[in-house]
Amino acid sequence: MSFLNGQGGDISDLANLLGQSTEEDEKRHRQEAAAKQTMAYASPAAIGPQTQEIVEEPKPPSKNDIWTTDEVSTTGLWNDPSDPRKRPEFNMKYKQQVGATDVYLGMDWEKDPSSMRCEEMILDIKLPGSKGPKDFQVDIKERFLDFRSSQYKLMLPLERKVYPNKGNAKWDGKTETLSITLVIDYSDYQSKIIV
Repeated sequence: MSFLNGQGGDISDLANLLGQSTEEDEKRHRQEAAAKQTMAYASPAAIGPQTQEIVEEPKPPSKNDIWTTDEVSTTGLWNDPSDPRKRPEFNMKYKQQVGATDVYLGMDWEKDPSSMRCEEMILDIKLPGSKGPKDFQVDIKERFLDFRSSQYKLMLPLERKVYPNKGNAKWDGKTETLSITLVIDYSDYQSKIIV
């Protein structure tokens, strides 16, 4: 009985069937392998046409430029390489005044549990080995906090506008942590309630 090309089932027919591959077969095999590899790492980003990473060429300097990009420091004020003081660890938290009417009745329509409705920002600065509050200098602007001591320096842009003259600071000598409470200024925000 013959299943291969109508001949007697010769071993050469089997070798031809299994062994010989054309360039088209090899190309198809490579495409299938690439597709399987792509599917193994599929993500939502793989949907749609694939784009190449765009690398911007640096712009040539203009004759009107005062400085070149190499001459301008991008580290900013808070990362001055000539200042030997360390940047301390800090933690920013938000505080919201919540009463029973807010929790159980939801009477205040403008208050929600998000950080957009918090009244205060609390900044905890860890200062191990500090001499204490007499060594600290704190300067608060509407959107910037500048803290300095003999060992530490922290210049921090604030996420929200604050009142520079409101708030307080407390020193905990046991944990060597300075806690600065800043009152958030919402005078620029407008909220509308649609009922």
